[in-house]
Amino acid sequence: MTTHLTPTRKPARLRRLYGKMSHFLGRLGSRTEIAANSPKPTVLDESLPGDGIITSEPGSPPGRPSVQVTTIGTKPVEPGLAAIWGWAFSAEEDLPEGIVEVAFDHEDDWVTLTNRVPGGGAGPTVDPWSRRCGFQATLNTFLFSNGKHLLRLRVKTRSGQVAASTEIPFRVNNTGRLAETTTRLMKDCPRSKRVWVDLIDSTDFPYDRSTEAAWFERADAEARIADILTKHNLPPAYETHLRKFIREGYVVLDDFIARKDCQRINSDLEALIANGTFKYEFKGQRIQHLFEHSAATRRLWAHPQIIKVLSAIFDDQAVPCQTLNFMHGSQQAVHQDVIHLTPFPQGFMCGVWVALEDIHPDSGPLIVYPGSHRLPRLYTHTLQIDKVREDSKWHAFSVDYAPKAKELIEQSGLEPVYYTPRAGSVLIWHENLAHGGSPRKNDELTRKSIVSHYFARGSASYYDSQGTPAWTTPPDDD
Repeated sequence: MTTHLTPTRKPARLRRLYGKMSHFLGRLGSRTEIAANSPKPTVLDESLPGDGIITSEPGSPPGRPSVQVTTIGTKPVEPGLAAIWGWAFSAEEDLPEGIVEVAFDHEDDWVTLTNRVPGGGAGPTVDPWSRRCGFQATLNTFLFSNGKHLLRLRVKTRSGQVAASTEIPFRVNNTGRLAETTTRLMKDCPRSKRVWVDLIDSTDFPYDRSTEAAWFERADAEARIADILTKHNLPPAYETHLRKFIREGYVVLDDFIARKDCQRINSDLEALIANGTFKYEFKGQRIQHLFEHSAATRRLWAHPQIIKVLSAIFDDQAVPCQTLNFMHGSQQAVHQDVIHLTPFPQGFMCGVWVALEDIHPDSGPLIVYPGSHRLPRLYTHTLQIDKVREDSKWHAFSVDYAPKAKELIEQSGLEPVYYTPRAGSVLIWHENLAHGGSPRKNDELTRKSIVSHYFARGSASYYDSQGTPAWTTPPDDD
C-alpha cells in the first residue's frame, strides 16, 4: 500500500534556544557530528512574567541582576519531563552566576540548582559569560497534580541576598492510561524527585519495580494482537506485522510512502544545503531537524498512518521527537537506541527509518539484528560510562560504548539482516533492537534516508547518554 502525503497544519513557531543544543544521538564513529543551525522543538512557552528578562542577548551580561528562562510557560506541558534552561546573573563581581534556587507554587521549599551548564544547555562555542551563567534542571510533572502550577526561580548572591526572581505559570496534563500508570510508579518510588537539579539517570526510575512493561514485551503478547488491532482500528493484515515486531523487534511496511513525496524531501534537503541552511561536510553525516525547514519532511514526520501504527504498538498516543536525514550510508557502529532515547516504563520508544530512494547493496545499507530487542538494555549506569555534557565528548562516549554493544551482539550469536528496500518503504524498530550502518562498498553511491524517533505520550522520556529530558512535539502543536 502506498499512501500519499497531504498537507497538515502549519509548523509551530518553535521556541528559540540561544546557542546550539547538544545533539542527543551520539555518532558512534570517529568523526565529529555537525548539527543543523535550527531551533529544537519543545512544547513549552517562552513567555516570562515577573522579573525575568527576555531581551538580553547571551553575548553580554544584562545591565542588572536577572534570571532568564528559555523553556517553560503557560502552555500545557506534555506528560513527562520538561527542561528548565536559562541564565542567571547576580551582578556580584566574584560570583556573577549567582546561586540559583527553584520552588513551586506557594511553598517555601527552595532547592539549589547545581547543574551549571554552558549557556543554559548550549554547545561549546557559547561566549564565556553565558557558559558560566547558564543553568539546567528537569521538571518531573508526574509528581504534580494535573492543573495549574507556578514555577518560582531566584538568583542569590554569596551573602544570601535575592538579586532577582521570576515566577512562571505552567499547567500539567498527565492524562491517559499510560500517563496515570507512570504517575503511580513514580509516586511510589522513593528515589523520585519533582526537579532534577543535575543529570537524569536510569537509576532515578523504578525499572526494577515496574510490572507495567509495554504489552508486546509480556508473555501473552501474541494473544493480545487481536484486541490491539480492534482498539486502534488497524486492518487484519497488520496481525502479521505486529507478530513480527513481537518476535523479531521490527516491522517493514513496503512501498508505504509515495515516491514523489520521497523526492520532495530529497529536493528540499539539496536546496537547503545549497543555500547554506545546512552544512554537509562529510559522507555519512546526519542532518538534524529537517522537518523545521521542509513542509514535505514535516508531513512525513507527522504522517497520520505512521502515528497510528506506532500508537497501536505503544497502546498510547505516539509523539515525534526529531528527524535525522542521511545522504550516504552512516557506517555507524552497531548500537541500541535505548541508551540515547530512553523511556520509562520500558518499551515506549520506537525508531522509524524511511528509504528516500532505492537502496543499493553497495551503498552501506542499514543492518538490523532480528531478536536482539530481547537482549539486556544497556544504560550508562550499567556500563559505568560517563554521560555527555558537551558535544566534544561524544567521541569518548563512543569509544566506551561501542565495544560493549558489539560484545553483547557477538555473544548472542544473532546474525545481521542487510536492509535494501525500495523508496518509500518504512522500517519501524523496537527501542532495544541492535542496528547500525554497514561499510560503504562504493563510496559514490548515495543512501538517502530519514530517521525519526517517537515516544509514547504517557511515558517519562529522556536521553540517558546526556542525562537530559527528551524533546517531543505533538505534530499539530501550534
